[in-house]
Amino acid sequence: MKNRTRVIAGVMFINALFSSFAQDSGSSPAGTKPTGSASNAKASTSSANSPIAYTKDEFPSWSLDLRRAEIVAFGALPFTVFFTQIGIDTQRFASKDWDQRYAPWPLKPAGAFPLPEEDRIAVFATGIGLAITVALVDFIIVTIRRQSDRRSSRERSSPGISVKREAWPLVEQETEEAVAPGDS
Repeated sequence: MKNRTRVIAGVMFINALFSSFAQDSGSSPAGTKPTGSASNAKASTSSANSPIAYTKDEFPSWSLDLRRAEIVAFGALPFTVFFTQIGIDTQRFASKDWDQRYAPWPLKPAGAFPLPEEDRIAVFATGIGLAITVALVDFIIVTIRRQSDRRSSRERSSPGISVKREAWPLVEQETEEAVAPGDS
């Protein structure tokens, strides 16, 4: 056991040593060839490895909507499962003549009966269904808002009217010759 621990520690030390040596030596990433001097090579690899922000039109709108629905569904999942669990526990508590051994989570005593396997599967399946429903409702709301924004932007822009926007002209104030209103 001691030998195995020593071998693992040695491998970790060598890995840390070589990874820091590779970063300090100015080596380029695999498959790339640095150009120019060593300082240019370091600058080019650091700029090549830096992330580039996404543009607005980089992804189609359906993929952005799908990603939003995924985020909303996975975000709603813990809440929907939790409230479904409390609902099924309360229903079971009521159907068993309010027997304290079947009480829902906040009221559950130490010797309470656990939820059967089929009920646990039903809780999770219902929670998933409700999370997907929340994502669909969010998609419908976002789609309606997007359509109303498009409609209102079309109504605001008339083809016959053009508005020229210019900066407000700056008025330079006289600093030395300024006279106060009460002075004469």
